[in-house]
Amino acid sequence: MCYTENLEQLYQMVLASAYGFLFKKEELSTNIYMERRINRYIYYQLRELSRKAPL
Repeated sequence: MCYTENLEQLYQMVLASAYGFLFKKEELSTNIYMERRINRYIYYQLRELSRKAPL
């Protein structure tokens, strides 16, 4: 990822990865909702982990 030639290539790489949900596919821009999506992703990952391995 760090060797992409421009920002457009980086967006395309991220969209093709598991983190593609962070960007809206119809508009390639970062916006205020990205932080919400990141927090939601982390929440659901932690919730799934706590169900698999309860303390």
